[in-house]
Amino acid sequence: MWKPIQASAMRHIIERMSNVAASDEHVARASQGFWTRTDSVFHFSAQVRAIGDTVVMRTTQSALRIRGDEVRSTGTVHIAFLLDGSCEFGQSNGDVHTISRGGLFVTSDWAGYNLTAPESTRVLSIRMRESRLQERGVRVAAHQYRFGGAGPSLSAPLRELGLSIADASWNPSKPALMVAGRAVEDLVVGMFLEAGGYAMDSEDLRAGLRSRAMAYIAERHRDQALSPQAVAAPLGVSLRHLQRAFQDSGTSIAAEIAGQRAETAALYLASPGARTATMGELAARSGFSSAYELRAAFAARFGMLPSAYRSTLPVLPTLPAP
Repeated sequence: MWKPIQASAMRHIIERMSNVAASDEHVARASQGFWTRTDSVFHFSAQVRAIGDTVVMRTTQSALRIRGDEVRSTGTVHIAFLLDGSCEFGQSNGDVHTISRGGLFVTSDWAGYNLTAPESTRVLSIRMRESRLQERGVRVAAHQYRFGGAGPSLSAPLRELGLSIADASWNPSKPALMVAGRAVEDLVVGMFLEAGGYAMDSEDLRAGLRSRAMAYIAERHRDQALSPQAVAAPLGVSLRHLQRAFQDSGTSIAAEIAGQRAETAALYLASPGARTATMGELAARSGFSSAYELRAAFAARFGMLPSAYRSTLPVLPTLPAP
């Protein structure tokens, strides 16, 4: 038999997972979607790390039932690796899949889905904004991505990276956290593209073109000559066609070029050799044509100027003279 999780336990779960205070209304609503066994006391623990809008968690919980119609997670993609235990995941009035230890399930919309774990489980989960995946050329549909087994081959390195990120003993620097976040995003995008199997309608074609453009920008953004036109040409499309592919995606070709260059500048700022470099030198190494462009793009990406960011980095020790 099952019963709703007590409000105090639900509040602990929400606040542990989101690191924000939960309102009574939020707790009451969520309690209707999370149930536990009537013959046991519910236990929950979590190790949580947020990297921007992406959240990586390793959780341990007692037997649990999630009623999807009561869960509000619009705009978020949930990727869950079952580390221990087993569960059943499926539609309320459709097929139910049994997921065993080592399995994986993914959903972008809990509505109409239920999950039941009859015994204690350990789970590694990754939550990402669906819009960010769309910017990268992936259009997620809940009914298309449900893996009862281990999933695509890229899910294995994603799982191992997620476990390392969630490890409480890891104390990353800002650049390390940035690199880890980028790696998670790349692996998630690759995993979905690897899964494939979706019809190529007009939106999928636009998403695919965005993905190819993003990959090209990631590879060539340090080249100061790279521009939106220079991205379109090697992809075999007109600039206008490429711009249409980015419409309604939340970003643009120029913004992606500037953002990639800003992230590279942040990594350079953290390197020992860049501690005394001028903004002009850093700009050139990152692909910007001037220090002014570097400052503007850096502020847009990180909310601070490069000089302020450099001041937040740890001071490297001075080596004694030989």
